[in-house]
Amino acid sequence: MRARGVPGRCGACAAALLLAALLAADAAAGPAAGAGKNALVAGDRHYAAGRNRLAVASYRKHIKEAAGGGQVEEAWYKLGLTYQVQREHRLAVTAFQVLGKEFPAGTYRGLALEALGDSYRALGEWEKALESYASAAARQPGEREKLSYRSGLALLEAGKHRQAIQALEALAREFPEGEFRQKVEMAVWKAHYLSDPSSETGKKYLAYLAEVRKKAKAAFKEAQKDYYSLSVRAAQQGRLEGPHKDVVKKLDRVVQEYPDSGWDLRARYLTAAVYAKCGLDAEAGRRCEAAAEKARGMSAGQLALVVMPTRGRLLREAAEHYSIDEGHGGDAARCLRKIIDEMRPESHHVVKAYEQLAEMHREAGRYGQAAALYREMKEKGYWQKRTDPDLALLIRAMESRAELAGRGPVFARPEEEAEEKAWLKQFVPDELLPGEDDLLPMEDAPPPGGERE
Repeated sequence: MRARGVPGRCGACAAALLLAALLAADAAAGPAAGAGKNALVAGDRHYAAGRNRLAVASYRKHIKEAAGGGQVEEAWYKLGLTYQVQREHRLAVTAFQVLGKEFPAGTYRGLALEALGDSYRALGEWEKALESYASAAARQPGEREKLSYRSGLALLEAGKHRQAIQALEALAREFPEGEFRQKVEMAVWKAHYLSDPSSETGKKYLAYLAEVRKKAKAAFKEAQKDYYSLSVRAAQQGRLEGPHKDVVKKLDRVVQEYPDSGWDLRARYLTAAVYAKCGLDAEAGRRCEAAAEKARGMSAGQLALVVMPTRGRLLREAAEHYSIDEGHGGDAARCLRKIIDEMRPESHHVVKAYEQLAEMHREAGRYGQAAALYREMKEKGYWQKRTDPDLALLIRAMESRAELAGRGPVFARPEEEAEEKAWLKQFVPDELLPGEDDLLPMEDAPPPGGERE
């Protein structure tokens, strides 16, 4: 995880349709928050303070206010980086792609390609990541060592161990005293271990990992002591005001310095608990969701070894945190949908996710979607709490409400939708414009010179 500050060279991770839908929410934003550059500066200020959603709103506002004017390319780039920090990887991909389309020879083109590769890696789209890194290296020759290292990691993460070994060993020979030489060596050891655990180089990786885990455990335990003190304070005060920065800093250090230790997973989970105690539930949800992604592919036994809940439990907790914080219903729905789409059908988490997501749709007045989920539950045999006749009545009730409500207004005024879609045509073809179901709420940007928490 990179340090906070004005978005710069590093990207962490990044659907064209969803970005278009988010941009559509700006149509009714009212008077401009200030001339173009003020919105850009406000975005930088919000980003530096960790107010990511306000940063996103400010960058988007600058893009609309300064259309065809200065620093629009910079705003697209920073918008993509902010989406990466929020782990909204598809949106980040779209922002960087729009930048490439609108500014093919722009100042930020190389940086955007680099960040695009990071986003594709986070999404597991390894071939696209490799293509992006190669294009970025062609535009930024001075960054070739770093980009080649990331390409090697992409091959390793894709399970192409032999190719990763060849690429990383070639990189080590080309840059024997390079900035990334130690990281490259560790990656080579890991690739050999994954390819042949009994190899001598693979054994080096095991020895290295044992040492890393010992250090990671000590660092985690130190942070955990501070967390216990924090819990006592939270119990006494009811809720802490603001994040406990010292605890978060120590836990983030475990995540950054010991990424393959197992303790990094516990650190992510504990950081979510810290933010929850501080009343920052959206950030708690993001940390839980990040832990769930890190736990992808790990068995329940492997997670138990590091005293961690299963991936399904993590995603459900993330959804619960998101649903507490107003304006993050779309994030909660995304987590629940991941459970339904990705986990084994027999998992009890799938049943719970169906029920929770259907309830969210009901409360939001999306009766048609709720009915569709109930029907899907019945067809798959997931309905456990009620008998079939009760379920049939519930489905009919939802369908009746949906028929009465119709689609429901997406925008405050009908003409806003036509106006916004006309603007979006320059980025997205007609047939790919979002429907009602793709829309998520978004806050307005703050007034010029002001801050809004």
